[in-house]
Amino acid sequence: MPPNVAPTSLRAVLVDDDELFAESLAALLAGEDGIDVIGWVSDGADAVDLVAVEQSDVVVMDLAMPRMNGVEAARVISRQAPDTRIILLSGSIVGERLEEIAGETGATAYVSKARVAIDLVPALRAVAAESGVKLGPSVPAFRGTRTGGRHERGSAS
Repeated sequence: MPPNVAPTSLRAVLVDDDELFAESLAALLAGEDGIDVIGWVSDGADAVDLVAVEQSDVVVMDLAMPRMNGVEAARVISRQAPDTRIILLSGSIVGERLEEIAGETGATAYVSKARVAIDLVPALRAVAAESGVKLGPSVPAFRGTRTGGRHERGSAS
């Protein structure tokens, strides 16, 4: 891509050990202009490997998985691929604890699995805007930003 030309597609990797849930996420995102799911893996270790090879823009990752959980994988990805944004998903951890985990791991945002159909696309659009990817109209979304080691609430603009 020529310099100074913003990409028009957000390359996303999905990471969840529940195959049906991952397929549902892929189907949800398939209808979104500018968001391309480039891969799905079922554990954090495979996520680290896939991100290293594919150089994705964003990883949408569950916290609870076998082999290497999402917390460990997010920390590794944040160190090895600092330009890759991470959105954490959780079905069991919510609220302030999920916010703390996101801040500790370097994740950009988090979404409760109970609200994934409502909140994931706006979170991805916020990540795209932050990364300079031009997807079209932006939708306000809850997202977090890491500042001074503390994860703080913010909103997309």
